[in-house]
Amino acid sequence: MALSGSSLSDTLFLLRQSKGNVGENLKDLTDTIGKGTVNSVVGKPFLTIDTGSGVAPGTGTGAGLLLIPGNISSILLLASIASFGGMGEDLPGFCDDVENSVILEMSKATLSSLHPAVYLGVGSIVPGSIPVTSVEITSQILIEGLSANLLGLLFPSFASALGTGIAAGFLTAGGQVTISGSPPPVPTPGAGAGTGVIS
Repeated sequence: MALSGSSLSDTLFLLRQSKGNVGENLKDLTDTIGKGTVNSVVGKPFLTIDTGSGVAPGTGTGAGLLLIPGNISSILLLASIASFGGMGEDLPGFCDDVENSVILEMSKATLSSLHPAVYLGVGSIVPGSIPVTSVEITSQILIEGLSANLLGLLFPSFASALGTGIAAGFLTAGGQVTISGSPPPVPTPGAGAGTGVIS
């Protein structure tokens, strides 16, 4: 399964709706967050540390990115929004819903990779090797917000807060791929590094 901005949006919309948040522009907002986030992740590369059998090349496949556990992203998002005066009774719940929606969607990522020294084994994503940044997420949310006519006076600050909170989840993001390929004439224990891409 590949990442989908619409899927992330639907999850966030349902979480908000279940808590009684049914504002007129809610779907536009969740679409903006969903598409802006996924657009910032799809196509991003990653590095792996490989173990298994070598020495021959293999290809890796995997499913799911594991983001920072707990509520680190939610806390950063809450603090970032509060820093420009955006505070309300429902804000902590909104921040939790954004984090949970992103974590769920990233668990659906498809991972594809190449491994020059290991033809059979496992590749573990190197934490910090996925270059998802707050600046890019902010920019993508602003672009999506513009097309949805959400650009109020504080929307750029709101988008920046979302970028900061969501990107925090990728600082130590991990995942795993299963490596397979054709064995060499004489297989030996193998180790090395691989490269991949997220879809």
